[in-house]
Amino acid sequence: MKWTSFAVMPFVASCDSSDSTDSSAMASSINPGQVVTSAVFSQWRDARRGSTPAENLTNPYWVWLIRSEESSWAANEHFGGPSSFGGNPCWSADRFGQSSTLLPDGRQISIAGEHEDHYDPDFFIYNDIFIHHPDDRIEILGFPIETFPPTDFHSATLFEDEIIVIGNLGYPDQRQVGSTQVLRVSPSDWSIQTQVTNGKGPGWISSHEASLEGDSIIIR
Repeated sequence: MKWTSFAVMPFVASCDSSDSTDSSAMASSINPGQVVTSAVFSQWRDARRGSTPAENLTNPYWVWLIRSEESSWAANEHFGGPSSFGGNPCWSADRFGQSSTLLPDGRQISIAGEHEDHYDPDFFIYNDIFIHHPDDRIEILGFPIETFPPTDFHSATLFEDEIIVIGNLGYPDQRQVGSTQVLRVSPSDWSIQTQVTNGKGPGWISSHEASLEGDSIIIR
């Protein structure tokens, strides 16, 4: 792939809502099973970053949330967890702006994304990776911000043996006007590198589409 310039075409640049009765019913109806105990929940309740690149953060509670698609808010109510107001946001698998890429070996790769909007106490922009294996295993990898910035509403394009992640909405103080975030994710060792580009870029883009055409990734 040539990293000489961007090929750019025009592009077009939540919150759980229910009454208290419905919310109580939701919290009481969930079934995390015997593996997700109160102790496991307490250990893994909070959203967090990896302390080292590709740190294995796989745990029964997060895997259950991914598989069940249950609300982290309802789980917090179910286990009697602390309020996120004035505290830490709950870790959630319910994401906006998360990409999904299928590898030739059958692994499905879900990258980052955000939970809720900035006004919600559980708002968090993630910088993690879910690996859905063909044998139904799920792995969750975390990264330091220095290795992988919090990223959402990006595109992820498989090129040869790497996933090219382009764009990011990100936190307001993270955005770099005039530049475009481009990362190379290697499934062989889960290293993440910033890709330097040349030519006139499309700026700090998000909510776009990308497609591989020859040796170029076209942004729309």
